[in-house]
Amino acid sequence: WACAKHAGPVYLRLGKAVEPDLTANAIDPFVFGKLRRVTDGSDVCILGYGPILKTGFDVAKVLEARGCSVSVVSAHTVKPFDEEGMAVLFSRFEHVIVIEETSVRGSLGSDVKRLAWERRAACQVHTFALKDEFLHIYGAHQDLLRAHGLTAAQILESLGDLRPRQAR
Repeated sequence: WACAKHAGPVYLRLGKAVEPDLTANAIDPFVFGKLRRVTDGSDVCILGYGPILKTGFDVAKVLEARGCSVSVVSAHTVKPFDEEGMAVLFSRFEHVIVIEETSVRGSLGSDVKRLAWERRAACQVHTFALKDEFLHIYGAHQDLLRAHGLTAAQILESLGDLRPRQAR
């Protein structure tokens, strides 16, 4: 799409570690500028993009074992931000979880929080991104994610005992 249909600058981030195709069986087709449902649930929405979405699937698996019905949604186009699609998610879910491997400043998570505030969304928004601090550690990719609190286990710990409303 970026090469064939857009006549201007585009930033395209590609993985380089032979990441799995996480959207091969997506419910929705790819449409530039629109959110894309990969799985469809009714209690919790996990929103992300790129390889970190694998962590979202890992979180979803645990939440589903707790009885939650989980949607995983790809926000493959961060700009333009799909405000209308996001507003639909706010109205459908009690919890919206954003997981991304970028700075908290100027991120998808900050856009989601801003829009939730502006629209007076009733859902809870939980965001997970790189810490806005210098971390003096070195290591493998997973080591860096762990240092930033971006493993599935750390995200689940932060979410606490998240369960569907009727199960509480």
